[in-house]
Amino acid sequence: MTTYFFDRTPHSGVLELTDQHRLDLLHRMSTNDVNVLQSGEGCSTVLTTALARIIDRVTVYHRGETVLLLTALPDAVRAWLQKHIFWADKVKVRDVSASWAHVELYGAQAAALIGEIVPGAETLPLHHNRESGGLLAAPTYLLAGAGYR
Repeated sequence: MTTYFFDRTPHSGVLELTDQHRLDLLHRMSTNDVNVLQSGEGCSTVLTTALARIIDRVTVYHRGETVLLLTALPDAVRAWLQKHIFWADKVKVRDVSASWAHVELYGAQAAALIGEIVPGAETLPLHHNRESGGLLAAPTYLLAGAGYR
């Protein structure tokens, strides 16, 4: 039984959004309704311009007081979001990529492995996340069996 491990860290970034309007900003700038996310949930969405040009496809994780944004273009996405924060918006965007690794597990043993690393993550529904010991785990779309990131 094969299980695949991918280290996506060199090709991805993580932005952290804090303060009162963190989800509202993402809701205004993206194609998905991120305002409905509860703490511990996540979703994929596309950031677009007013002319529907794609900035990036990102994954949003609601962590309570903060939101994590997984992106392939952290510098460009951060600059683009900063440009669209109005004077009355209460939101801060910070690049925390250096504090996070981004790995993916797929295959027959992925659920067992992720359960050892982040207990309980193997039972989560798609796009929900669990944190344990500074690690964030979430099921993702299947590729050769179970998938987690």
